[in-house]
Amino acid sequence: MEDKQQKVRTSVMRPFGPTILKAEMPDFVVNDMIDLTDKILETPDYPSYGSKLIGQISSEPEITKSQLESIGMIEIFDSLVKNYVTQLIPQVISKSTGTLGGQSDPTVEVSLKGCWAISQYENEYNPVHSHGSCQISCIMYLKVPEFTPRNIEGKNNDIDGCIEFIHGGSADHNHFIRPTVRIKPTVGDFYVFPNTLLHTVYPFLGDGERRSISCNYLHKVIDSETGVQVLGDSVNANNGRS
Repeated sequence: MEDKQQKVRTSVMRPFGPTILKAEMPDFVVNDMIDLTDKILETPDYPSYGSKLIGQISSEPEITKSQLESIGMIEIFDSLVKNYVTQLIPQVISKSTGTLGGQSDPTVEVSLKGCWAISQYENEYNPVHSHGSCQISCIMYLKVPEFTPRNIEGKNNDIDGCIEFIHGGSADHNHFIRPTVRIKPTVGDFYVFPNTLLHTVYPFLGDGERRSISCNYLHKVIDSETGVQVLGDSVNANNGRS
């Protein structure tokens, strides 16, 4: 019986729901982004992105495309977003059915819509929200402080400072369905996800700074043979509040 069981091949399919890409940035990328955001935060009256955001956070300076270009970051960010889109195209478009009008791989274009830093301190937080006026969003962690334990009896301190993504309805443990995933921030981690994916960032206790950056992107997917745009900006762009 055991030999027969060993011959059975299995795999787990997860074809539904949003996809999150995770990248681990090298130290030079993290250090360059820390230096850039340091300079921005130290600039008196820096341009703030905060009026466009729902976060209960005092310091949310804008990071311009030209600032990212000046340290060679825009190429890295663009590449990650393009990789994300390219990997997901087969989930919604099949070349074998002729949807793309040919057998060549489609052309993917991405463009930065907005970027800002989040310099978060004790008791500041981001309520549940999604990002509007774009299609793809990104987060990268630059600084993660030591969080002060709350010392509540019978509870741990694993939630403070975490980001939590939310999708779908209620949890159904009997069917192994969980509608949220909580991620502890780690310096250098970079996440790419659909702009419509709800998420929240919890407050924390302690004197340190939890610093991250967020980016919003638009994308276009173009049939390489016909030149027809089949996905992306102006096809299914979402308008709303960041």
